[in-house]
Amino acid sequence: MSAKIILALALMAVLLAAFGCTGENTSPAKNDSQKQVAPEAKPSQPAQPAAVCGNGVPEAKETQVTCCQDVGCASGQTCQKGKDNTYACALIAKTEIAQAKQIEIDYLKMRENMQAWIAANHTSTAGTEQLFAPLDNMNEQINALQMAGYDVAAESALFTILDTAYHDQIELVARENSARLRVAQSKGLARDRYLNALALSLEEVQNTIPDAKNAQVRLLKTWNEDKVARQMAVEEYGLDENLWQMPAQEQSALESMEREFKAEQTRLSPHNQNEWIQSGDMRIRLGSLGTASCINTVNGASINYLLIPVETENNGDSAISFGPSAFLVRDWHKNQFSAATPPINSTSTDCKEYYENGAGLKEQKILPGSRSAGQVWIDIAGSYSAYPWEIYAEMPGGEQLAWQIAR
Repeated sequence: MSAKIILALALMAVLLAAFGCTGENTSPAKNDSQKQVAPEAKPSQPAQPAAVCGNGVPEAKETQVTCCQDVGCASGQTCQKGKDNTYACALIAKTEIAQAKQIEIDYLKMRENMQAWIAANHTSTAGTEQLFAPLDNMNEQINALQMAGYDVAAESALFTILDTAYHDQIELVARENSARLRVAQSKGLARDRYLNALALSLEEVQNTIPDAKNAQVRLLKTWNEDKVARQMAVEEYGLDENLWQMPAQEQSALESMEREFKAEQTRLSPHNQNEWIQSGDMRIRLGSLGTASCINTVNGASINYLLIPVETENNGDSAISFGPSAFLVRDWHKNQFSAATPPINSTSTDCKEYYENGAGLKEQKILPGSRSAGQVWIDIAGSYSAYPWEIYAEMPGGEQLAWQIAR
């Protein structure tokens, strides 16, 4: 058999094997599309890790470094660990926010403003709006915090308490300073002017005391409205825990001033015979009044004098200058007479007593710890009808004391 024949037979065998040519019908079977065909098996995939960052869901085992990377955190937020040990975006801690830090600065500045204003002894609330600039700024910061989503209960309590306390405090202190300054500026003036100033200041103090009581009620109400928030203000911003006592302290100061002014009025009201009066370092008292007469040997004129017995005592550490020229007498017609020394060239018994026996009170320096006594003669120009006599003495410190003494 030739090679060509063998090759042809081999080719035929291959074709029969490929096309199933076995003598059977190889056409497709009817309804073959309704048969179930099993899906081909896919290669197995590795299991997902327990915590995958980038899926937008904070999961266990994520870290602060890897969490939230897929979505990021909004402005003002940062990735933080929660109570369930997962991480998620949350507001930045309030203590780290610029507005909260500014609120603390504003509080300290407001307190500094108040302390400086009180120390300056202002007597009016005019122009005090500028003192509250830190408080106004604090309010703006609180609103910004609230808009950012923070709880501002502590900040609101801080603002409300300060706003209530300081506005009332300024009003009370101004009126207290006004009363005290009026009295201080009137010291050394005529006695009537000083007593008038004293009366006006006493009235102002007495009218302010009830306002201090009302201020205390208002502040206590504000102080106790939200005790939790107030305590947070104490801890977070240093709110003074004794701030609620400010009106009560002012009331106490006003009541002390009221007692002081009343005592001053009593001290300066007309005194009685033989009553010791303290004025500065010197004590003084007047005895029973008398009269004296001198006849001028040159012209024979007779001059009548009111005789005022005087005792003085120096309780200080330095000498005190004092003498008869300090005394004035005013009769019931309110005519005022100056002190007058009896004429030297008189042979009258009273005049000899005054000069020769040293009965007259001389201009002198009273030494520390010493006492002196003498008589002051006042020319009354024959006006013996005054009853009682009003006697005034200008004291070394500039104060004027008064007596009402009958002969």
